[in-house]
Amino acid sequence: MRAITIRPGQAGSVQVGDIPEPVPGPGQALLQTLSVGVCGTDREILAGAHGAAPAGRDVLIPGHECLARVLRAPDGSGLAAGQLVVPTVRRPCGRPECYPCAHDHPDMCVTLGYTERGIQGADGYQCERFTEVPRYLVAVPAALGAAAVLLEPTSVVAKAVEEAARVQRARLAWEPRAALVTGAGPVGLLGAMLLRLRGLDVTVYDRMPADSFKARAAAAVGARYLCADQAKLGEGGPFDWILECTGAPPVVFGSIPALAPCGVLCLLGVSGTEGTLSVPAAAVNRQLVLTNGLLFGSVNASREAFTAGAQALAAAQAAWPGWLERLITRRVAPNAVGQAVDLGPEDVKAVVEWAAA
Repeated sequence: MRAITIRPGQAGSVQVGDIPEPVPGPGQALLQTLSVGVCGTDREILAGAHGAAPAGRDVLIPGHECLARVLRAPDGSGLAAGQLVVPTVRRPCGRPECYPCAHDHPDMCVTLGYTERGIQGADGYQCERFTEVPRYLVAVPAALGAAAVLLEPTSVVAKAVEEAARVQRARLAWEPRAALVTGAGPVGLLGAMLLRLRGLDVTVYDRMPADSFKARAAAAVGARYLCADQAKLGEGGPFDWILECTGAPPVVFGSIPALAPCGVLCLLGVSGTEGTLSVPAAAVNRQLVLTNGLLFGSVNASREAFTAGAQALAAAQAAWPGWLERLITRRVAPNAVGQAVDLGPEDVKAVVEWAAA
């Protein structure tokens, strides 16, 4: 079967070729890959700046944002041939001292000894077929069709949104009304979608012009859009809830003054390793302490977050028909994976298509 492979750490090592067919082990399902999304992590891996091959090998199959169809499933798994599923990404570290992994939350692994399919120590899904244990497969509504490939990034935001809501409600009677989302990439727009589904007034802040596709996508779900060249970060605030999706240090720290008293700022964007910034540390400290501000980071997602994400996608499809499909702005064949890496300014999500949904 065909697969995309890379040698982690080696730029220009991407190849599309034949590899042996997967053979399901005991209790495993056999799946057909339909499409695989490409994100910033994938671009780093394909450029040789990130990723690790499985133990004992020097080649990795990348890709972790997958939509697949069940070809064969074990008896009693709850899965059936023809069903659409999305696999989760992170696998437990297996170490006895890791309480989260022992309780099916490898997204919160404390040893950092986890593996991640397509990223760290385990093959991903950029191939025609693969095998997986059913517990790591999340069924999605057939009506979502090809848009279900957006579930993995949606799950990341769904986890962060639920964590923020849970923590906030544990410490005060919290009824957020206004939210700010910084960045109008896939995570930012999906975050705006999730917050709008919760009934919040949402502002999306990005550097693209006010007449851009990203601006129109934000407006289509009822969010206000602000262009960074025309508006100040935090304009329209203060905000009860901020989702920071850029990872750009000036935006990360520039968002803090826009936080309302008892507000929450969730960091979802990952900063580069070279960025430095002079920060008014005393002012930041005073604001967070004196206003009971909450700041936290979030990464990856549990199975529960995938399930919540699937429900949110179905709700979004009903509320704004066609919106999810329009976020997929570039579809390429496996042998043209490079075109999914080099995106234009109007692109949101690129996917590699392996078969029709």
